[in-house]
Amino acid sequence: MIIRYARSGGQPPPPDREILTIEEDGSFTMWRSIGSAVQPPSPVGRFSGQLNDQNLVSLKAAIEAVNLEGDLVIKLKPGSAVVNIDTGQVKARMGNHDEPDNSWLQLAELLKGLLKQLSKYPEAAMILTVSDDGQKTRLKHLGRRSLQLDLSQLTVRAVLWEGYKKVDDWTLSEGGAKEDDPTTADIGWQMDLPFEHLFEPRDGQSVVAYVTLSIFHEGRFIPVRLTST
Repeated sequence: MIIRYARSGGQPPPPDREILTIEEDGSFTMWRSIGSAVQPPSPVGRFSGQLNDQNLVSLKAAIEAVNLEGDLVIKLKPGSAVVNIDTGQVKARMGNHDEPDNSWLQLAELLKGLLKQLSKYPEAAMILTVSDDGQKTRLKHLGRRSLQLDLSQLTVRAVLWEGYKKVDDWTLSEGGAKEDDPTTADIGWQMDLPFEHLFEPRDGQSVVAYVTLSIFHEGRFIPVRLTST
């Protein structure tokens, strides 16, 4: 390992759980729990692959700089997600929106960018889409491996936006899409979700879906939140 980035906590539900580990040769593994942790929102689940040469060179240079800076600890603000970075030689602990006045800022921003870029390489992940007319939303499996989903606490929400202004809001009534047993999402799996919001979007308006469920990973079901792309 040359670096490990972990972002946790924040404002639930569910809490952030973004973990990226990169090896000396540029190979990486990543877990994403919160689709809107990057913009535009990305899939959630497991990701793996290889950094390109340019990213790896930039990363190693940023790591070398913080290794010379030494450890960093910034007192956390209430409600902030916690970022922990470990290069194997030095460590940093800070809030997600902190901007330290040293080399750690460049490294932290580089790693946040990789959370977005590397989401293009799903091993086993889920994505949420909304139809062009805003009337349907669908969960889709991405990647080469299956996932176990727990839909027993599934939530579905639709928001009608006009720019940054919320025009209307709808939430699935209790029990509308619950399943007691785990669901296996194999390659190509997809599932339409209840979406009876009755919105009629006009020009300049858009419907965005927000879904929470749980994905089995490392021996337990982990709550995740998807935002439609």
